[in-house]
Amino acid sequence: MLGVLRNIILEQIKMERDGDIIDKHAIKACIYMLEGLEAKDTSNGPEKLYSSAFEEDFIRTSHDFYKAEGEMLLRESDAGPYCRHTKKRIDEELDR
Repeated sequence: MLGVLRNIILEQIKMERDGDIIDKHAIKACIYMLEGLEAKDTSNGPEKLYSSAFEEDFIRTSHDFYKAEGEMLLRESDAGPYCRHTKKRIDEELDR
């Protein structure tokens, strides 16, 4: 069940990055829930579900998305548009 939730959250984030409108409040509520719950049977003691079941995949998919987008922007634009787009993306991620 947790894998389904993780996949839905990651898909919603991808959709938003691609310009679709999503329910940000629902996604944030799910993230807060993962941050508030502890995983069972961790060898290093209590660990948040966010860290154990979501964060690694989120970082990996974010890296892949922004690497591809950055490479495309470097090919297709100059420094000004690249910097403006990068600033916009940073602001979006801070909000997310």
